[in-house]
Amino acid sequence: MIRLKRGDGFFQRGLYRLVVEKPGYKHFETEIRGEVNGWYIAGNIVFGGLIGWIIVDPATGAMWSLKPSEIDATLAAQNSSFISKGRDAMVIVLKEQVPEDLQSCMTLLSGPQAR
Repeated sequence: MIRLKRGDGFFQRGLYRLVVEKPGYKHFETEIRGEVNGWYIAGNIVFGGLIGWIIVDPATGAMWSLKPSEIDATLAAQNSSFISKGRDAMVIVLKEQVPEDLQSCMTLLSGPQAR
């Protein structure tokens, strides 16, 4: 888990770009950005007043919530036309689509050379 700052300075929202990469897979990329927290508005009207609204929350970043709060990065294999999220799923690809370092792990299931 990585902790990110919600704010990036006085009245400045946090803005991040998340990139997940793994060799042999297409990269996953998304943006995480600060959005005004509902408690910033409602809480300062009821509890915080003008000081919380103009000084404290903007200075500490408490006026922001990072969205999305959770990310599910599912990487798709490169050159694969069928991807399944199932744990025990079988993915069928052409031999040319399998990286060379993984071809030694392949098992021939049928054909004249399988016997």
